[in-house]
Amino acid sequence: MKRTRFVVGALLLIVCLLATMGCALAQEAQEYKSGYFKYILLEDGTACITNCSGPSMELVIPAELDGYKVTQLADKLLYGNRFVTAVTLPETVTTIGEGAFAYCASLADVTLPEGLVELKTGAFAWCNALEEIALPATVTTVGDLCFYACEHLTDIVLPDSITFIGEQTFEYCTRLETLKWPDGVPVVGESMFGKCRALRFVTLPEGVTEIGESAFEECEALESIVLPEGLTTIGESAFESCPALKSVTLPQSLTALGKKSFMNCAALEAIEIPPQIQVIEDRTFSMCSSLAEVILPDSLTMVGSDAFGACYSLESITLPDSVFAMGDGAFIGCVQLKEIRLPAQLTQIGNFMFAQCEALESIVIPANVKKLGDDVFASCRALTSVALPDGLESIGKRAFQSCSALETLEIPASVTQIGGRAFELAFNLELIVTRDSYADAYVQDQPRLKYTYADEK
Repeated sequence: MKRTRFVVGALLLIVCLLATMGCALAQEAQEYKSGYFKYILLEDGTACITNCSGPSMELVIPAELDGYKVTQLADKLLYGNRFVTAVTLPETVTTIGEGAFAYCASLADVTLPEGLVELKTGAFAWCNALEEIALPATVTTVGDLCFYACEHLTDIVLPDSITFIGEQTFEYCTRLETLKWPDGVPVVGESMFGKCRALRFVTLPEGVTEIGESAFEECEALESIVLPEGLTTIGESAFESCPALKSVTLPQSLTALGKKSFMNCAALEAIEIPPQIQVIEDRTFSMCSSLAEVILPDSLTMVGSDAFGACYSLESITLPDSVFAMGDGAFIGCVQLKEIRLPAQLTQIGNFMFAQCEALESIVIPANVKKLGDDVFASCRALTSVALPDGLESIGKRAFQSCSALETLEIPASVTQIGGRAFELAFNLELIVTRDSYADAYVQDQPRLKYTYADEK
């Protein structure tokens, strides 16, 4: 289940943090004052700056206060400061606290020192004037939301020393165009680049094993991405609504492809599913309107609901015999779909499965299918031939509604249920039924239906 994003929650947490909470090891320590700065002493005898009241717009953090080496900046140190434009940190600082510079709307120039190890949650969130920043080669940890909504950030250097980057770190960095992912970070976290609408190019190294939920959602300028071998998981909505994305190569190592992972990628033209994928999840490629070629592996067992819905350019697809289940509306609205071969293992065809497939001309229902769902062929206006199997038991509501080209349909004697308006607006249709069957009784109650008996053909 997709987790509730904490865009608001986490940042409200930053807002509510106590001002003296930044140095976790010394929450109860006495606060001292030196010039414009207040600080506390940590257990290792170094100082953590908790407050700065200086008038300068270009802030230089001292390396020492009263002879104590400054190693940490507290949570919310300059939170919401509207005046500071530049910050320089000494080489002694190893940790920048949560929200330390969050909402510093004028902060445009940041110099981070060699020796810096950790940037905590939201450290530079909503620094709208910040255009570029380089993290030194000593940084190992970048917290959640660290650069969240830095709307003018166009360039950031992430060194390979980094081993962890939190979630939503660059979300809403709407002018960020390119980025090289560090070699040592295996997970591209949830909503990492969500709404980065200028992002055109991302390099992901072979060490990446997981792309989290909504990681690239609404990256409107992203045209292509090469996913490395070793990648095993692409999360829900990972590339949803990337309208410029034309090309994606899925690695052979991939084992999980999340719901809606490529939904509404309107420029995506072709996709080959790797052999370890067993399930195409719900809405995975829904509304990929340019998708014309799909290659499915023999390992596939299930196609989820609306998996290929509204793929307007899809003309044909071959489902491997390994598929035994398909969700509702799997191919709804595929208006160019002319042919499809259904696997023999199917036992039912769900609601809206082929609804609005206006180019579909013929289909053979596999012998094991017992049920046709509601609206299954509704508005298939070119459909002229449907072969229903002996053993079929149920035909859903509006199943053949508006199938105006369908002229004959033989209802097997095994059918015991036909839903309301199953053949509505199929003006040219003549049903073939077996005497004294359920279908015989059904047509007797439907005076507008044309029918004939199987033994009279």
